[in-house]
Amino acid sequence: MLPELTLFIVFVFGYFVYRKVGIFDFYNPAVIFFYAHFLMLGVGGFYRTLYQDVVPIGDNIIYIVSFSLLSFLFGVLVSQLVVWGRSRGTSRLSVIVQPMAASRSPVMLLLTFALPIMFFLIFTMKVGGFLWLMDDMDSMRVELRRGLGPIVLLGIASCFVCSILLIHTLRPNLFIAFSLIAIFSVIAGSYGNRAPAGFVLLSSFYYYYTTIRRPPNVWILLIAFLVFFAFLMALNIVRQDLDFTWYMVFAQVLWRPFVNFQNLDLLHQAVVEYGELQYGYGFLRDLFVLIPGYSGNNAEWIKDYLGLEFSGGGVTITYIGDLLINFSLWPVFAFVFFLGFIFNISYYFMLVLGVSRCVMLIVSFSSMAVISSGFVPPIINVLVPFLMVYFFLFFLRLFLNQIS
Repeated sequence: MLPELTLFIVFVFGYFVYRKVGIFDFYNPAVIFFYAHFLMLGVGGFYRTLYQDVVPIGDNIIYIVSFSLLSFLFGVLVSQLVVWGRSRGTSRLSVIVQPMAASRSPVMLLLTFALPIMFFLIFTMKVGGFLWLMDDMDSMRVELRRGLGPIVLLGIASCFVCSILLIHTLRPNLFIAFSLIAIFSVIAGSYGNRAPAGFVLLSSFYYYYTTIRRPPNVWILLIAFLVFFAFLMALNIVRQDLDFTWYMVFAQVLWRPFVNFQNLDLLHQAVVEYGELQYGYGFLRDLFVLIPGYSGNNAEWIKDYLGLEFSGGGVTITYIGDLLINFSLWPVFAFVFFLGFIFNISYYFMLVLGVSRCVMLIVSFSSMAVISSGFVPPIINVLVPFLMVYFFLFFLRLFLNQIS
C-alpha cells in the first residue's frame, strides 16, 4: 500500500498547489495537465491489484509516476512564485479577448459551421461509409485512414475550433449550444478515435460556461464530465465488437486509466533488460511521419519492439515512457520539472500578450495530449492543425472583409 499512499499524497499536494495557481482554470496548460494526469496516469494505479494475476505492475512504476508528477508540480510552483509571487495572477483572464477568427458575418458563420461537415463528408466518401458502423472497425480504422492523415487532423481541428468560435459569436442559449457541441463532438469522434470527441465536448462546454453563461454548481459539471468520460471508455465495446454487458462496460471504464501503467511497465522492463536507449531518435521517428510516403511513428515502432500484438494503432507510450526510452530514468524528473515550469509560465505570457481564450484552449488541450502520446505527436496532431484551422478562418475573415 505504500506506493499507492505515495501517489495519493502527491495528488493531495497537487490540490494545494493548484489552489494557488487556479484549480479549475483550464486555460492554463499546467492545470488541465494535472487533471488529465489523474485520469489517464493516476487513478488506475490505485486499483492495479485487480489485474495483478493478468498484468502485474511493479511498485517501482507507481513510484516513477508519483515522483514524475511531483517534479512537474514543483516546476509549476517555482514558476508561480517567480512570475506572480503569492498572488494567483489570473485577473487578466477577466478581460475577454475577441478571437481573431470570429466574425458575425452571416457568410462567415455559415462557412465556420460548414467546414467540419465538409471534412467529415470527404473522409466518409474516401473510406466508403461511416467508420463506426463497419465490421472489425478497430482494425479497419487504421488501414482505411492511411493516406488520409491531413483530412483526419484538419477535420478534428475544425470541430474543436469552429465549435468554440460559433459559441463565442452566437452566444446561444443552452439548447442551441448543446446541439452545436453534440454535432461537432460526434463528427470529431467519427474519424475512429474517442479522445477528439471528448476534447470538443469538454473545451466547448468549458468555454460556454466561463465566457457566455454563468456556470452551474461545479460539482454538477464534474459529475457530468465523469459520466461522459465513462461513456467514451465504454465505446471501446463497439470499436472492438465486444458483447455488450454491464460487466463489459465497467471493465472498459476501468481498463483505460490502467493501461498506461501497463505500457509504462513494459517500456521500463525493456529499458532495464536491453538498455537500448534511443537518445532522441524516438522524437525524430515521430517527425518522420511528415515525410510523404513514410509509414509508422514511434508508438508503432515501440509496439513492434515490445512484441505486442493487438488491433488498432501503436502503444500509448505516455510522456514518461517517451523520455524513458530516449534518455533512461533519471533525466525524466529534471525534464518534467522544466515541463511544469514552462506550461505554467506560458499561461502568464498568453495573458500578458492578450491571447484569446480559444487559442489558450488549443494550447491547453495540446499539453493534455502529452500525457498519453508523448511529446512530438501532440505538436503534429493537435497544436499545429488546430492553429492552422484557426488562422485559416482568420485570414478568410480578412479576405471576406476586403471584398465586401
